[in-house]
Amino acid sequence: MEDFREPISIQPNRYDSYAVNTDALYLAIEELNEHVDYRVVDLDMTCMGSGLDEVHALANVYTPHLFDLIELQYEELSDDAENGKGGFRGEINKVLRETDIPWLLVDGRLVKIDPKQFEQDLKLKALGEMKELKDADPSTRGLTTS
Repeated sequence: MEDFREPISIQPNRYDSYAVNTDALYLAIEELNEHVDYRVVDLDMTCMGSGLDEVHALANVYTPHLFDLIELQYEELSDDAENGKGGFRGEINKVLRETDIPWLLVDGRLVKIDPKQFEQDLKLKALGEMKELKDADPSTRGLTTS
């Protein structure tokens, strides 16, 4: 997450030329803190001699909030395949896979992977495709399957 702190410039007031320079991670943290009504992650404390750097502050976030933070940061990133959403998705999925966490970031949402359900869905899809192919083939229209 730290590697994808894409710089963002925001103009808080449309009538003023004043701009605030921030980044995608900071915006995601601020949005999460607003939604849960307390400071889940306080990056300001890392600068005040608490002994934690930003990476360790993020590592200490309660897992459901960390997953929310990942989704929020994804939304703030640009559509750039390498340094934006695509690169972020790839890195997050790589870390989840390497640490055997059964989750996957897909289209900005973390999805739990259930291997048994995945296998059943795959089999059902394959059977559906086979039936569709059989129905489309004129030589098998009169045949039934058992």
